[in-house]
Formats: sequence, C-alpha cells, structure tokens
Amino acid sequence: MDVGERDISGTMCIGGADNEEPEIYAHFSSPLDDEGALAVTFVSPREDVPEFVLHGSAFELQAGTNFARTLILTDGTTVVGFAKHQPV
Repeated sequence: MDVGERDISGTMCIGGADNEEPEIYAHFSSPLDDEGALAVTFVSPREDVPEFVLHGSAFELQAGTNFARTLILTDGTTVVGFAKHQPV
C-alpha cells in the first residue's frame, strides 16, 4: 500500500503460498479527505471480478519511532482491511 498526503493506492494479491507466485486480484486507489474517509475503487485484471467500491476510514497511530496506517473498508457485507507500518 502506498500512502500519499491526500491519497492511497495499492495492489491486492491472492496466492503466494507454497512457493507459488501471487496473482494480482485488484488494484485500488482513493483520495483521502481531512477526516480520513475513503471511497476506494478496486479494479481487477481478472475478467470474473467486476470493478467495485468500498467505503471506510483510515486510522493513524505513532508509537515511538513506528508509524502505522490502517484502512477498514466495507460495503455492508464484505470487510477488507489493510495496514502499513514503517519507521518514522
């Protein structure tokens, strides 16, 4: 996940266990507003996965020299979470 000052983007992969190459499931992106609200659009290279949008919030936490941003997204049925941790 890449986090800019005003947006987020990244790639969701599936597989990768047992020395298999992971498969790209979808690319995602969203602008990030001042309150951390998101409307994330997911676009998949797979023909069996239509474009979809999930809504949610971004949360930030700094503890010592570590920084974390977590996204919790849902459409009321599906819940997706992403986290990025890095040194400050």
